[in-house]
Amino acid sequence: MEASARPPHEPSRRAFPAGVLVGALVVAGFASTIAALAAAWRGYHGLYPASGTIAAIADAMLRGISPRHDDGRSFLATYYFPPFPMLVAAAHRAGLGWLAALRTGSVVSGTLLIVVAGTSALALGAGRRGAALAVALVLATFPFKASILDGRADLLATAFTLAGLAAWSRDEQARGWATPAFAAAAFLTRASSITIVLAMLAWSLRRRDRGMLARFALRLAACVAAGVLLSLPVRGPDWYASVLRDVATHATGRSSLLRGPAELLRYLGVCPELSVFVAFSLAALASRGMRDRPVAAFAGASLVLSAYVMTKFASGPNHLVEPAAIAAVLAAVWAAPRLARRSRLPAWALAIAVLGASWRDLVPVLRHGADAANRRAQVIERVRAEPGDVLTEDALLSLAAGRRPAVSDMDALRAMALGGDPRALGVVDQLATGRFALVVLNGDLETSASWYRSIGFTDRTIPPLRARYREAEVVDDYHLYRAQAPAARHE
Repeated sequence: MEASARPPHEPSRRAFPAGVLVGALVVAGFASTIAALAAAWRGYHGLYPASGTIAAIADAMLRGISPRHDDGRSFLATYYFPPFPMLVAAAHRAGLGWLAALRTGSVVSGTLLIVVAGTSALALGAGRRGAALAVALVLATFPFKASILDGRADLLATAFTLAGLAAWSRDEQARGWATPAFAAAAFLTRASSITIVLAMLAWSLRRRDRGMLARFALRLAACVAAGVLLSLPVRGPDWYASVLRDVATHATGRSSLLRGPAELLRYLGVCPELSVFVAFSLAALASRGMRDRPVAAFAGASLVLSAYVMTKFASGPNHLVEPAAIAAVLAAVWAAPRLARRSRLPAWALAIAVLGASWRDLVPVLRHGADAANRRAQVIERVRAEPGDVLTEDALLSLAAGRRPAVSDMDALRAMALGGDPRALGVVDQLATGRFALVVLNGDLETSASWYRSIGFTDRTIPPLRARYREAEVVDDYHLYRAQAPAARHE
């Protein structure tokens, strides 16, 4: 061997220092997220009608009204539990407009999630560098960045779920109250957030530990009951019962068993950072130290639950926040020690994935966030100036115009009308009789009819709209329909 040869165990001098790389990824993640929020903050880029539903329920809450306890002026129905609407309502009461209140709710939830992601990585043994890397990887995922702009409950529910994983990882026998408490908080935030429950069931059956399962179940029930009691000021018990009943009997939208796994694969293809993180997380779970820990059951339960949720045609990237977050945390756990050894492949893969994804998701927001259509100024002015009653598919348009939304959730209206709900059928009758002088839809009734039918099964609201209303104009990409006969003012 030549004297200048380098021993095989000596790290390459060309390898990137692990601390510098992780720091750069954290900075890139925060910078791109903050820049996107700044570009979109004053407009409606990234918000959907579901965001307007949150705002409508928060507005009703501030008026002392809750779903199924409305005053007859609005049709209040929602598939959302109270916690996130309460957060938005608190922001609005503090003086923020509805748009800023929704954005603030998302930022608070997103901040909590990235803090918990770092805590989860620590609980799984990644160390401080691994915790910082977990934060960077979560920030880079497309589901996180899409959800921090859309004002919904997914980030908050996932934060509670990951906090439960961190607690469970430190207390694998679940002898304390932290794991069931966080599991209850996740479920009480979003009905589909039952990953810890499913994982605990699988873990207990695998270990044949019925005592642990019984102990967890009893404490979970106690925590859920306590949470429901804490929501008494907003009629929480009836609110929770109403949502669960509607989810069971008036579920919105069409579904297909093949769509779930197909959508998961599609997102792996269109979001390469997710492919990298999933590959690294699978490598982590393949190690003996991980597959014998609760995190393996947690990851499996999250994957199965996500595949089920994605069978719905109305599902989107917000429903993938949880599996993306756990994949990012596990990827950080696997990669952190290899970065410390200055392994080149993980370093390059993470650098390309994080920096590429950050740039990919930032550019459209910078380019379109300030577009006139995203300000919605003209359509909001039309709604504000209309002397007659107005129905907006997106309830946020009505709130922005200073009006109470006639319907909090059009998807729920369609599904509940199909199920024969008397209140929903009353709104359909009002459409048929031309109560509303102006109806503002996100899409065209003709070209978007298949979409509306897929969300509302055999839609009950399209026929009366077609029969009674005609499209008058398109403003800020919204389609405005006017009644053919003068509509009576509804008192």
